[in-house]
Amino acid sequence: SKSAGNAEDAADAVNRLGADVIRLVYASLDYSSDMNLGKTVYDAVSESYRKIRNTCRFVLGNISDFDPARDSVAYGDMLEFDRFMLARTEKLKAEARRAFENFDFQAAYHAVQNFAVVDLSSLYIDVARDRLYCGGANSRERRSAQTALYHVLDAMVRILAPLIPYTAEEVYGYLPGAKVESVHLLMLAEPHREWADEKLLARWERLMEVRAEALKLLEWMRQSGAIGAPLEADVRIHWNSNGSAATNGNAPFGNGDAELLKELFVVSNLQVLSDAAAQPYYAAAQGKNDSADFMLEEKFARVGQRAPVLLTGARAGGRKCPRCWMYFDDDSDSELDPRCRAVVDALR
Repeated sequence: SKSAGNAEDAADAVNRLGADVIRLVYASLDYSSDMNLGKTVYDAVSESYRKIRNTCRFVLGNISDFDPARDSVAYGDMLEFDRFMLARTEKLKAEARRAFENFDFQAAYHAVQNFAVVDLSSLYIDVARDRLYCGGANSRERRSAQTALYHVLDAMVRILAPLIPYTAEEVYGYLPGAKVESVHLLMLAEPHREWADEKLLARWERLMEVRAEALKLLEWMRQSGAIGAPLEADVRIHWNSNGSAATNGNAPFGNGDAELLKELFVVSNLQVLSDAAAQPYYAAAQGKNDSADFMLEEKFARVGQRAPVLLTGARAGGRKCPRCWMYFDDDSDSELDPRCRAVVDALR
């Protein structure tokens, strides 16, 4: 404690951790009551700061060739997953504005930290990485992701400015497009009512539950040695609409969403099963209430616990594309999959 004389001097802490980390430490604490400071708090907040900074750096690296005036994709033309990310960004903006207006810096810190680590890094970047790295430079798919990332970072850096001013200024300096002299001359990003699509959010909240079930299946396959990474998997999925309407409702995906789910699960192949094709798996699952996972005909299968889905998995066939690492099987003698062939051919 300070009175006992065993607390680290603030100047020493700043020299050791940096001014922004110290600011973030105090923003993370409830200043309305006694604050406990020590190595545990410093280390935890330092790690949070590192994750926020690295996430911003990743985003900047992937929009370095993006000009908002030239390359932005109109909201209505963006991919659905990218529009979902903008809807989540709108929720962050509202939470942060409310927190700052109430001088609740702790709430603002936790909102932006959770968004950066969970929504942006663990979810969006993980899923959209393939489009950003392997899509055509000017393709709609890649430009749509860049448009989303630009708007996300523009909103984030304004929220971060009061919390970590030096880092926010540095990030803002590399943000593409027209800028003012300093991030600290900006207001918080204004709301975009069009982005706050509650119907879209509701559909994707259910898809997130489906994704959670898929990740459990893929992890079981990995631990069993069938695959080393999700891209080595071939997945089949079916929505069980035979349960109660209150539990199941309308399916959040259909036959036309195979590509969307393939990207969301980060697998090489995915198909939506028909009722007839799924029936043998449901029959095999009867009597296995003690486990959601089972094998049938050398295929891994899982009956969802959080969402009423059936998922099956097997190792993807064909050959591995050395550019995107997707597995594919076609009649060509090329080592590249069809998408990568088209991208590479366009560069010649």
